[in-house]
Amino acid sequence: MIQMPQKKTEGQIEERETRSFKVLPSLWKDFKHYAVDKDMDMSILLEELIREKLKREKELDAKKRA
Repeated sequence: MIQMPQKKTEGQIEERETRSFKVLPSLWKDFKHYAVDKDMDMSILLEELIREKLKREKELDAKKRA
């Protein structure tokens, strides 16, 4: 069994939850291949990509306000 990382928030550990969403089969297939190529768990990789996207958007918003 793979141990999934947990995120600490204010002294507490944030548990990972299962989510459901719809995605194009061809995109999902490409993402699975990408995860295999990176030798990463798909859930962890998806979390990292989401975090990176949100960080970039936040930085862009901050630049627009400056």
